[in-house]
Amino acid sequence: TDLKIGLQVDIESRTWPGINKPGGHATITKLHYDTTDGSTTSDGNGGAAGGAPTKIDVKYVLGGTEKQIEITYVKPYVELVRGGRSRRVDKKMTVDSFTTGEKENNGAVGGGGK
Repeated sequence: TDLKIGLQVDIESRTWPGINKPGGHATITKLHYDTTDGSTTSDGNGGAAGGAPTKIDVKYVLGGTEKQIEITYVKPYVELVRGGRSRRVDKKMTVDSFTTGEKENNGAVGGGGK
């Protein structure tokens, strides 16, 4: 994944005995990279080896911050696409629309034809 500062992400819940971090929707504030000697650096240029970040700092949308979150718990935010509400079509009943309706129903009126 291509992570960068300011990107919106979803942080997975990390709740098990001894840990109570609910996660949620957040914005990346800092990227941390592993260096060749095993330590981490937070420079903005991809670390010493130019690799991918290993940990991030975030600010949650609903408030709060968290630092040094491992990348395994981070997913890119995907906004769900929703359709609008379906609304009833207001049909005006006229004699012409009633006769065309009979042709579409093969002459059955009332729906109880045998």
